[in-house]
Amino acid sequence: MAVPQIYSIFLIKFHTTRGPEIDFVVPKDKTAEICGGNSSSESFKPDSSSNNKLSSIYSLSSKPDISSTAGFYKKEPENVSFCHQTTTKFSSEGIIDFNALSSILMPKQILHQKTIKVSFKDHKVLGYPISVIGAYERNALIFNCCFVFKKSVNASFYNMVVKRFGLLIKNLEINFGFLRNRIFRSSLKLLVEKLMQDLNMFGESQILLKLPSTALEQSPATIEFNIKLFPTFSNSIEIKSYHVPVLIVSPNSLIQPNESKDMSMERIIRHINNVNHVRRISQLADISEDRFTNNYVTTAELNNLLESDELQADCIEFVTNSSAKMNNLPKIPYIFSLYSCLTGDLRLSEWIITHNVNWNQIDIRKFIMFGVLNGFITQVRQYPIIVNKSECIDLGWDLTLINLLDGSRHLDELAFILGTETVSLISFLNSHPSCVALISK
Repeated sequence: MAVPQIYSIFLIKFHTTRGPEIDFVVPKDKTAEICGGNSSSESFKPDSSSNNKLSSIYSLSSKPDISSTAGFYKKEPENVSFCHQTTTKFSSEGIIDFNALSSILMPKQILHQKTIKVSFKDHKVLGYPISVIGAYERNALIFNCCFVFKKSVNASFYNMVVKRFGLLIKNLEINFGFLRNRIFRSSLKLLVEKLMQDLNMFGESQILLKLPSTALEQSPATIEFNIKLFPTFSNSIEIKSYHVPVLIVSPNSLIQPNESKDMSMERIIRHINNVNHVRRISQLADISEDRFTNNYVTTAELNNLLESDELQADCIEFVTNSSAKMNNLPKIPYIFSLYSCLTGDLRLSEWIITHNVNWNQIDIRKFIMFGVLNGFITQVRQYPIIVNKSECIDLGWDLTLINLLDGSRHLDELAFILGTETVSLISFLNSHPSCVALISK
């Protein structure tokens, strides 16, 4: 599959007196096309009359103007995308009319850190406006690194790229003053040029950026940035409990070998027979949604949650209960403390009660899923081992079972091998404590 091509990338910054203006365009020979032929200097600002006209069209009456004080820059949840199709005819010599689009690409604060897509003539622009709160004029620095594509290009591949790159620049600004310090201007342009070149050629980019030393940073800093294009897929259809799944491929092709085995998948496949509905399969495979009997423990990877703004935003968005109100979203310190309390000594159901988890804020299933997928937590499994073989033989245990209970297989794996359910196996082993010991790890 051909890599969707980026036509151009340009950076917009909000000047405290002049308003939105283009800081630079990559590649440089596209400057006139992006700025509409008005690029006498590298920095281009929109015509105030056009900007004011469009600002009145897209203004949000319930929100203060962009020039409001620090109270305006209150963090909003990142849970929607904004898309606008421009149909009005504007006179412009370039492929886009920055006068017309400036107030859309540099929108009100409610649309900050949300993907914005604008179509104009034969091209479209993808952006991710960001505000950095700090000791700036008007208490914030606002910017948007915009990607330009031809209208025929599928730009959805770049939604995550635009977001991740914008957050990278934000972190560089917070830590090094990357945008406000002119010494980094050439480094920023090189970074954008390298990113565009790599993505257009290979669909991925690995950048090692060495920043020059400043008065604050005596030694040069090195920044590593890795990104890859992935296809986007439409939302999965909603599965009802009464639906009957039908296998259209061989079951063996879904079973992974050796250590990569997905025990839950294998238990599910066993009961798909073109007759059983989803609820029945769930009951037979012992994967009811109401089972909170697993134990989890944190790993050293949990520290990554404190080091990445992007990961924090993704975490809040993913684990927040859908019924949570906008002013009652969970904070990272609270989420981090909940993960830290998973010590492996309590079942999940007991842990929820012990730590008084706020169900109105946190979706427990998604909370655990996010932790497992990002390596913050891992499931504590039980490995049975024979401690009195002679007694097991006297009780008439099958030799196959005795040989399997050597401490190398966890209960889920054993249940699958024996063709039984995990709950039944646990009940059987617990009834013979003098024969078997359960080791948790």
